Amino acid sequence: MKSTTTMGIIQSFPSFDYYLVKARRCISQFSQKRQDELKDMLNHGKAYLNNSDLLDM
Repeated sequence: MKSTTTMGIIQSFPSFDYYLVKARRCISQFSQKRQDELKDMLNHGKAYLNNSDLLDM
């Protein structure tokens, strides 16, 4: 069996910044009204993220 170091595994995934930029790009396409609705739906971080819009927000 081939062993892989933890560092090798972590380096194979995109960085957090990659996902942050991607989410910001998606959110910026929404109207301000939609952004406000999503923000309210998040319930101060207590809501279930049951769709991709909430996940991006």
